[in-house]
Amino acid sequence: MGAVLEAIGTPAIEAAEADMKFEAEALAAWEEYELTGICEPAATIDALFDHALARAKAVSEKKRG
Repeated sequence: MGAVLEAIGTPAIEAAEADMKFEAEALAAWEEYELTGICEPAATIDALFDHALARAKAVSEKKRG
């Protein structure tokens, strides 16, 4: 029973942690921009979103597998 709960809970916890990390990074970037007016180039932002999407896909695949 414990193994089943772990198999179900672990991907959900990992997804929630990834979401919280992404939100924290986005908030920190926004606060930095508000304070300095300096922003990241579009390519950097695209890379961040690509990385977040890859993490989300990995979690989704774990749920299916």
